[in-house]
Amino acid sequence: MAGVAPGLRQRRREELGAFDFAPLEFEAAALAGETYADLSARGRRLPLPDLLQGAQARTLGLILATSNPAHFPDLEVEDPRLQPG
Repeated sequence: MAGVAPGLRQRRREELGAFDFAPLEFEAAALAGETYADLSARGRRLPLPDLLQGAQARTLGLILATSNPAHFPDLEVEDPRLQPG
């Protein structure tokens, strides 16, 4: 719930309850670590949660819903802010 105002947290919990969640497997965690090392070697850093989310989406073959698609240039993403409704 990082970045969610305290007054909206319950609503966000209810909205997120409509989704299925997959546990983080070793393959995704290892990929996140490798990505961190590769990016760091090029002088670029991304937040650990973004690295884990991206690695999870990649290993499971999922589309990642994010309001920060710039952090995931090699993944198929959808920005929920741009969706109608």
